[in-house]
Amino acid sequence: MLWALIIFLVVYLMLIVSGHLLFSAVALRSTSKDRILSRAYEENGYDPYREELEQGWVEKQTDVQSVTIHPAMAPVLHAYHIPSAAGREEHRWVIASHDYACDGRYTGTYSKWFHERGFHLLIPDARACGKSEGRILGLGYADHYDLKAWIRKVLEMDPDARIVLFGLGTGAAASLFCAVENEPVCGVISDSSYAGLKEAVMAHLMSRLGGMTKVVTNFADTEYSLLCGLRNSWRRGNLWQRISKCKIPLMLIHGEEDYFFPVKHLEVLEEKVIVPHTTLRVEGAGHIACCHSDPEKYWTAAGDFLDKVLG
Repeated sequence: MLWALIIFLVVYLMLIVSGHLLFSAVALRSTSKDRILSRAYEENGYDPYREELEQGWVEKQTDVQSVTIHPAMAPVLHAYHIPSAAGREEHRWVIASHDYACDGRYTGTYSKWFHERGFHLLIPDARACGKSEGRILGLGYADHYDLKAWIRKVLEMDPDARIVLFGLGTGAAASLFCAVENEPVCGVISDSSYAGLKEAVMAHLMSRLGGMTKVVTNFADTEYSLLCGLRNSWRRGNLWQRISKCKIPLMLIHGEEDYFFPVKHLEVLEEKVIVPHTTLRVEGAGHIACCHSDPEKYWTAAGDFLDKVLG
């Protein structure tokens, strides 16, 4: 009996440690994410993150401004604001949300395209990223609470604002969660979102942990919830269960060779979404690489979508 208890305690301790290591690797700001992101670099054949930093479009704008907010149950958050070159009369805004474990500067290629078409830009650094405070990444679901606060900030700056949300990866998921809750936006362009956060994490662990994947993930999620707030657990990041509630026009973009969030995530969302939507699948494109793989197709489709939702 004593030996059985000892074995149980040892196994339980091992699961706690394994869960903590997973939590640290995925969600702690202080832990390098290079190992996780390296597969995205390999599949794309280029490093989209380095390319964006080298171009440095966001920080090179002479009229770029820093904006901060401090929402309830969140750290102090930072965003870049770049006014429209066309003036404020059109009141057209894009809030551009970056992907996992980077910051707003990495949206440069996309932000430039919107800006050239007369949009005001708000480019947030997600919690625990860039100039925003915090030590635990939002991973899309927790980020959507912050994105709702940024929407309110834009409406405070411009009460007549007509807002489109644009997001990459986990930023796309955050944008879709806002759409599910029918925030006051005109449309959402989602590039490479997941359908389920917990399912996405588990899929990358299955080959290593096998039957223990779910248990270890549950331990990691428990630690995440305790430290980041009970409302922010990974299991709540279930877009596939919520997307049918959305009443806002959507554009769903995905690369067919996405390793990070395989194209199955797009297919699951398509099955569940009810609202009229546009889908763009790019053959041969990896994670957030659709624009790089076929820019003409990408921007033509995005332009057509904006014409529909903004007129």
